[in-house]
Amino acid sequence: MRWARRGPGPAPAASSPVAVAPVAQEKSVAVLPFENLSKEEENAFFTNGIQDEILTNLSRIAELKVISRSSVTQYKAGAPRNLREIAPALGVAYILEGSVQRIGGKVRVTAQLIDGRTDGHVWAERYDRDLVDVFGIQTDIAEQIAAQLKARLSPAEKAALTERPTRDLAAYELYLRAQNSAGSILTLGRSREENAQSIAWLNEAVARDPNFVAAWCALAARHDMAYFSDDDRTPARLGLAQAAVDAAVRAKPEAGETQLALALHDYWGFRDYSSARRRLDLARRSLPNNAQISFFTGLIDRREGRWEESNRNLERALELDPRSQEMMMELGVNSYVRQRRFNDARRVVERLEALGVNAPAPQVMLISLEIARAADMSAMRQFLDAQFALAGSPAYAVSYEALELAMYQRDPNAAERALRSRQEGATKPVYLWGTLYPYEYFAGVIARFRNDDVAAQAGFEAARTETAALVAQQPDNSSAVSLLAVIDSQLGRHDDALRGARRACEIVPLARDALVGADLETALAEVEGRAGHMDHAVERLKRLSEIPSEINYGDLKLNPAWDPLRQDPRFQTLVDRLAPEKPKR
Repeated sequence: MRWARRGPGPAPAASSPVAVAPVAQEKSVAVLPFENLSKEEENAFFTNGIQDEILTNLSRIAELKVISRSSVTQYKAGAPRNLREIAPALGVAYILEGSVQRIGGKVRVTAQLIDGRTDGHVWAERYDRDLVDVFGIQTDIAEQIAAQLKARLSPAEKAALTERPTRDLAAYELYLRAQNSAGSILTLGRSREENAQSIAWLNEAVARDPNFVAAWCALAARHDMAYFSDDDRTPARLGLAQAAVDAAVRAKPEAGETQLALALHDYWGFRDYSSARRRLDLARRSLPNNAQISFFTGLIDRREGRWEESNRNLERALELDPRSQEMMMELGVNSYVRQRRFNDARRVVERLEALGVNAPAPQVMLISLEIARAADMSAMRQFLDAQFALAGSPAYAVSYEALELAMYQRDPNAAERALRSRQEGATKPVYLWGTLYPYEYFAGVIARFRNDDVAAQAGFEAARTETAALVAQQPDNSSAVSLLAVIDSQLGRHDDALRGARRACEIVPLARDALVGADLETALAEVEGRAGHMDHAVERLKRLSEIPSEINYGDLKLNPAWDPLRQDPRFQTLVDRLAPEKPKR
C-alpha cells in the first residue's frame, strides 16, 4: 500500500515509544476558545483573534508549556466543558478561558485561569477598554498568567509581550479573517479558493500597514505552500513568496515569525534544508512553544534521511499540539509506515482514532496497516462490504480504499464503481498509491484488466495529454515528470518513459531528498520493470526495501505495477524477505 503523495530499510530492531497521552507539567496552560458575546456574529473571528494573540504571547515564554491553537479549537465556547477531562487530554495543569464583547468602539474581555486538576479558580479579571487598546488587554492577560504560574520572564520576553503586531485595527481584522479562513500553516493547501481569499485579505492588510510582520509572514507561507504543493509551481508564485519574506525581513528581521517564514521559504521554495534548519533554530529562541518549529525540523530531518531524529522532533511537536491530525498523519503514516514500523504506526493511528473525529478514516488506516504489513485484504473486504450494504456504492470517504482493493484484486467492475464515486467532474484527478493521477489513467488500467487494448490506449492517451500539458508548464515539477513517465510506460513508449523517470530522479535525487527521492526511484523501478529491464528494476526495489520507502510486503505482493516482475525469482525472493514473521507455535 502506498501512503502519501510525497516521499521514504530494514525496520530497526528497537521502536521509539509513542506517548498515548501527553504529560502535564506544573507550568503548563491551554488557552481555550473565548466566547463571542457580541451581537454581530461576524465578530466571532475577532474573538478568535484575541484568544490566539493571548496564546501567542504566552507561547513566547520559555518557562511555560503552551498548547497550540489547533489542539484547542474543538473545545468551542458556549458548549459544556469538563475542564478536569480537558486538562489531562491536552497535557496541561491549567486552563485559560474567557469571553469577548465588542460594541462599537469599545470591547469587554473577561478571562479566568482554572486549575485543571481541581477545577479551582486561580485568577480572573474583566477588562473594559477602548477597542484601540485591545492589544494592551492581551498583553496584560499574558503577564498575569505568567505571574500566576510563577514563570520568570527574560528581558527579551517582557519586551515581546508589549509589542503590538500592528497599529492599524482594520489591517489586524483583515489578518484575522485570513487566518480564520485558511486554517493552520499545515492545512494551507486544502482549498485553492480559501487560499486565494486569504491572500487577498493579507494583501489588503499589508497595504494598510507595510510593517505588519505577522501578515507578511502569513502571506509568504500561503504563496510558498501553493508552490510546494504543485498547485502553482511557477517562478511567478515563488516570486510572490520571495517578495513577502523580503518585506518581513525589512520590517523586523530578528523576529521569530520572520525566521520561521524564511525557514519555510527555504524548505518549500528551494529545498534548502540546511538553511531552513538554521532559521528554525533561530526562530525557536523567541518561539519556544511553537509546535510548527519542531514539526518542520522533523520534516527536514526526514528528508535528509535522519529518521530517528525526525521521529523525536515529530513526537515533540505532538506534545505541544497533541490533537493535531496532520502531525499524527505525518508521524504515523509518512514516517513509521515508510520505516515499516507498523506497531508504532498502529499506536499513532489509535491515538488519532481516540479523538473521535473523521470516522471512518482511522478505522480504515488501521485496516490498511495490515495490508501493508501482511498483504491481508480480508478485513478491508469486510469493511467495504458493510459500507456498500449501507450505501449501495462506495461513498467518497472510502472510495480510495475501494479503488485500491479493486486494483489489488484486478477486478475491473469493482474498480469502475469505485472510480465513479471519486469523480467530481470529468477532469478531477484521482489520488492513489502516493500520486495524483488523471481520472483517465485508471480508465486505461481498468480497460487493460478487461483485455480491451483499444479502450486502454484511449484512456492512457487522454491521461498523457493532461499530464504533458502540466509538464510543459512546470518542467521542473518532479512529480509531474515522473507521472508522465509512468503513463508513457503504460503506452509502450518505453524509451520516453525511461528518460522521463530518470530525469525526475535527477530533479530531486534520493541523496537530496530521502522522501521524494524514494518515491521517484519507486516510479523508475515500475517503468524499468514494464520496459523489461528486470535487473535494474529488481536491484532498485531491493535498495528501496533497505531504506525507508513506500516499498513494503503488501505493496510488492499485491500492486499490479509489479506484475511484469512476478516471474523473476529475484523479485519473489525480495517479496519473501519482506514477509512478516509467522507466529511461533
